[in-house]
Amino acid sequence: MNTEAIDMVSHALHELQLTSGITSSICDQDHVHQSNQEAIVVDIALNGFKVQVQCRYVKHVMPGYSNNPKHHSQDKHPIMLVTGVLPEKVKTHLRERSVGYLDGSGNMFLSFQQIFIWIDGKKSKASLKPKRNKAFTKSGIKLISYLLMNEKLLNLPYREIAEVTGISLGNVNYAINGLAELGYIPLKVRNKMRISNRKKLIEDWAHHYNESLKPSLFKGNFRLADEEKISELQKLKLKKDYTCWGGEPAADALTNYLRAEAFTMYTSESVADLMKHYSFIPDPDGRITVYEKYWSSYYQVQPDIAPPLIVYADLLGTGDSRCIEVAERVFDEYLSK
Repeated sequence: MNTEAIDMVSHALHELQLTSGITSSICDQDHVHQSNQEAIVVDIALNGFKVQVQCRYVKHVMPGYSNNPKHHSQDKHPIMLVTGVLPEKVKTHLRERSVGYLDGSGNMFLSFQQIFIWIDGKKSKASLKPKRNKAFTKSGIKLISYLLMNEKLLNLPYREIAEVTGISLGNVNYAINGLAELGYIPLKVRNKMRISNRKKLIEDWAHHYNESLKPSLFKGNFRLADEEKISELQKLKLKKDYTCWGGEPAADALTNYLRAEAFTMYTSESVADLMKHYSFIPDPDGRITVYEKYWSSYYQVQPDIAPPLIVYADLLGTGDSRCIEVAERVFDEYLSK
């Protein structure tokens, strides 16, 4: 779930309670049926009456949003757009079309079946923009991977963590505080800190890695000069400490349970070196996809194989059922504790 969305919804609901006395609570998203996974389901209560609302966070609500059917209430649960600031013209436009909304000042409109709530007149505040949790910035994603691969790093001073990982001291601080806010590590205890709910953090990390960090590491697609040798690709002698396999080839090596059909490679070699050392030819449709390697070989269980954490994320990112099945094997054999 988008942490920025949860922050904004939580802030807006808090302001709503301060201005109107309407209480609310965000439901456990794992146990709520949702027709749309973008929604944050909230229980809203007033004078003994309770209604479950699907809150949809939108950074900037424009009048055209009211023309989108997905923003209109459906089934038994009304839908409410949540945002920081709503101009008066936009609020009027939404009300005229019976589109529910809640802004960061606690102004609210909801008209659904027998429910009618309209709270207005609360002025926007300069501090409406929610504080952004920085656990899953690109630097944060890198740091979390190091922490998951070597949890002992958590007990080092932040300056030492920065030196070991190559991540700036400020970003180390932001990421660890962000993890604490999300409940993955204790906030104030510094002795023998441990990650809590490790599996959930790994799943969250894999999602953010595939969505944010991995695309920024992309170096290009390639094919072999002699495509008939593709079946022997995994036998290539890779440059130690510089290049390794990820994705399906790595999963094959780690589990012996997957025949690679797509070839993911991580490297700190240049494109020219790849062409020289491995006879790769740049090709946007090539089956060899190459990414920048950002970790040291210390974290690899085999010299020419990416760390299991990276392989796990690669497999999940394919969306392929056979790869996802093998990802669970990688987790069980290498990542679970």
